[in-house]
Amino acid sequence: MGSLRTKPKSYPALVAARAGGAGWTLRPASGATLLAGTESTASVQTPADLLMASLASCLAISLDMAAERMAVDPGAVELAVTAHIDGDLPRRFNRFEVTVAVPGIADRAVAAELLERAKRICTVSHTLNADIVLGVAA
Repeated sequence: MGSLRTKPKSYPALVAARAGGAGWTLRPASGATLLAGTESTASVQTPADLLMASLASCLAISLDMAAERMAVDPGAVELAVTAHIDGDLPRRFNRFEVTVAVPGIADRAVAAELLERAKRICTVSHTLNADIVLGVAA
């Protein structure tokens, strides 16, 4: 049997344009507008915020796919992502910790399997060159 392959996909450009002050306006092809800068505020996200949001949203969507395949209902899921930068150069995120509350699944082994399946589906987790540690919330 040959190796598994997925259908190639390209994404349209996301445009970053200088906004007033020290920030940037980010415009994906969808037309949404995000503001990025060096300090997090209610309306401005840092690159770290956006990276963690990418990982969280990808894992959340992948978790839905995995739950459907496993025929389980995880309930009102909540993911919390923390990121860590090591002290070496070049400066990079070397570890992400994702804690996932799955209140609809009492069996922790089933919840852990769901998280592992979601991680295997998530394109962002495959793309990052860092450890991604998953844990089920208590």
